[in-house]
Amino acid sequence: MFLAASTFITGYLGIIFEHKLRIDKAATALITGILCWLFYFALGSGDFAIKASHLQEHLSDISQVVFFLLGAMLIVDLIEAHKGFEIISKKICFPSKLLTFWLIILSGFFLSSVLDNLTTIIVMISLLKKIIPEKENRLILSAALVPIVNAGGAWTPIGDITTTMLWIGDCISSFEIIKTLFIPCIITMIVTGFLVYRKLPSDFKLKPNEEGEAPKTKGSFLILISGLTALIAVPALKSFFNLPPFMGMLLGVGILWAMTDFLHHNDKESSNLRMMASFKRIDISTVLFFLGILLAVDALESLEILKESAVFLQKMIPSHAIFASLLGVLSAVVDNVPLVAATIRMFPLEDYPINHALWNMIAYSVGVGGSLLVIGSAPGIALMSLERVSFSWYFKNLSLIILISYIAGSFSTWLFS
Repeated sequence: MFLAASTFITGYLGIIFEHKLRIDKAATALITGILCWLFYFALGSGDFAIKASHLQEHLSDISQVVFFLLGAMLIVDLIEAHKGFEIISKKICFPSKLLTFWLIILSGFFLSSVLDNLTTIIVMISLLKKIIPEKENRLILSAALVPIVNAGGAWTPIGDITTTMLWIGDCISSFEIIKTLFIPCIITMIVTGFLVYRKLPSDFKLKPNEEGEAPKTKGSFLILISGLTALIAVPALKSFFNLPPFMGMLLGVGILWAMTDFLHHNDKESSNLRMMASFKRIDISTVLFFLGILLAVDALESLEILKESAVFLQKMIPSHAIFASLLGVLSAVVDNVPLVAATIRMFPLEDYPINHALWNMIAYSVGVGGSLLVIGSAPGIALMSLERVSFSWYFKNLSLIILISYIAGSFSTWLFS
């Protein structure tokens, strides 16, 4: 147990100091994840069959996340290749910095309540690259979207994995979680947006909205609409037919693959617009980074390190409000999925029935608290990969802002619960 925990901490530090070590974080994550499982197999209690079954259970969940991420990246890249985001950027790029800023913030917030927060951050960052040419300004906005999309996903059962787990586990109901968390999440969004806007320099510039139509390629509007429909259909298929999200995403990939092959089958010069070209363009290290991180965290869960940490917190902090808030802070260090799973096991439904105040506070705290550190949530990890944001840059520029908005949202959640 000690070796696995030490390896995780060492790997975590390696990811933090990626730029100084000059070792890609995907490599560090993979080494950390495999070593943690090596220690589990070598030193963990139980026979090999039990350990292997634990690994298989975790691989089932991990593979769903990996395929989901891969599918989302492929769809977004295909839209980008067809200049779909340029069509959108010409419609939303106002001369006013203030209007454009808040439109981006609101779009990220409400889009993540319908989509999941991981897909939303990928779409929004792709859009930001089109309308904000200055990278430093774009990075601040891209990073600000991490707590925004996490807050946007926290108040609906399908917007964030935390609320989805609580919803499926009969800890919360759809209407109650929306009624209870909508205002706290709005407060989180407003506080974050206000503080981030103050950090934007006075010479903040947007890409000029050029006259005329946006440059188009063959089928650009069709692929844009089809791609966005495929993304939005994922939570709908999950809600109405219980289809796992990764399967809905791969269904969208398959449909768009067939569409682009048909559209461009006679045009050799348009080979870069077909799905096979997207496979070559996407950053596979992003997927491997997710894989390594999830492997490491799941190894800690199998060793019951996470469960023991949660039990220790409960004994030390009897207050549900403080416990949930600190659990959110802890989720900035480790993955929120095993934390929520451990918490559900700690508090049986017989004692804490559906829609108990504890579940509402956990849904907000763990859903938003992971934003405190860039590595604490899936959108944060995606930000690191897509924009090459370092741990230290995010901590220096965003963590204090997010802490303030998190405290404001936590207090309002306690009031509404």
